Amino acid sequence: MNNGDRRSPPPLFLGVVVFGALLLLSGRGAWFPQGSPVLYPTADSGVRIGQGAGFSTPGVYQFSDGSGLQGVISMTGTKSNDEALLAEDCPPHLIDGLLLTFEEKTALVQCGWMPAEHRIALGIALHPDRMSEADWQALPGIGPVLAERIELDRQNNGDFGRLESLRRVKGVGPKRIETWRTFF
Repeated sequence: MNNGDRRSPPPLFLGVVVFGALLLLSGRGAWFPQGSPVLYPTADSGVRIGQGAGFSTPGVYQFSDGSGLQGVISMTGTKSNDEALLAEDCPPHLIDGLLLTFEEKTALVQCGWMPAEHRIALGIALHPDRMSEADWQALPGIGPVLAERIELDRQNNGDFGRLESLRRVKGVGPKRIETWRTFF
């Protein structure tokens, strides 16, 4: 056989090879188990606290040693951490999903909540009384109208206390609550 007689592989053979390669790649997770590339936090993985504006090293930090808020502030290297004052609305202990902001001029640390998207991504359970209108819209099936309706109901009738209490809001029924249960 000389070089001029070389034939290309038949199309059927090439199709079988490509199909086999795709089959192998699509099933490799089932045939060759691999660890997850993402670290999913577990319930006992500590308390995750967000540090926002004003902190020298903003981000989310995990604490598992029972530190208080002053300990969190000093451990993360905030300027003037010895003089930091906690706002009156700050809880006395660490709560998963807390967001701290620091005003350097007054040395005041304000407490709030991480956005719902962040809490969901970190596996932090949401609480219906710690949600803003924008937070509600992060959940499936809630648009601006329903989010506003939920917020107005809470302002007019008080805190919900638990997820099931959302049924008092027009447009929220048992099916929606079941859909949201995994987030709370």
